[in-house]
Amino acid sequence: GQRYSTAAVAMANEMVYCIDSHSPIDVLAMRRRGEKADGLQSNILALDARTGKEKWKQVLSNPPTEMSSIHFIGLRSSDDWLACAVDKGLLIAGKDSRTVALNLQSGETVWEKDSKGQQPLIITGDTFINQVGHTYETATGKVLNNERLFTRGGCNYAVGSENLLFLRDNCAAYVDIDSGEQFNLRNLRSGCSASLVAAGGLLNAPCFSVGCICNYPIQTSFSMYHLPEAGEWNKAVPEISSATPSQ
Repeated sequence: GQRYSTAAVAMANEMVYCIDSHSPIDVLAMRRRGEKADGLQSNILALDARTGKEKWKQVLSNPPTEMSSIHFIGLRSSDDWLACAVDKGLLIAGKDSRTVALNLQSGETVWEKDSKGQQPLIITGDTFINQVGHTYETATGKVLNNERLFTRGGCNYAVGSENLLFLRDNCAAYVDIDSGEQFNLRNLRSGCSASLVAAGGLLNAPCFSVGCICNYPIQTSFSMYHLPEAGEWNKAVPEISSATPSQ
């Protein structure tokens, strides 16, 4: 064994799924020493959550790891990752330019695509959305839209709920999944982690920007809830009275 990537651990159906592989930092050291690092194996393991007993193992020979930096954003696509699509009975995993889907129960390969997964994935059931903003069909891995749902700017990654996506596009922002419309919370930034959290009908934004040198004037924790009547405050077309002004 080598080590377990923090982005490649998941739990579902009383099982723990993880990937044992070389870290990208180890791969960089191997390349500097002139050692061959292409096609290193990634061992995907399915373990009983109570006993740790191995249920199945799938070995992947991954493409060469390419890293521009050891910053966590660079690691996101270069290191092993996985996610559970429980409703579809699939374990979706990948590294660099390869994404595979395995049967949760048996480990058998269901589909494989030469595409960057850009984890963490936002799994909505029939579809999943990657960090580039593209939507894929969960059952087949087929891309469903070539237009991005969002663009990102800054150290953060998108998270999602059934209807909305939350991310940092310089300022904190949220996107309506159905319409693709984006709403920006000006002069507020989110933290470098997943700090825009939708739960219990609220959008919670704890202040994770303490110590950051980015020039955003408002640093605060806040929570938002839905006000349907708020749409009446800003009508798209203003109402103009046709009445004749009094003399």
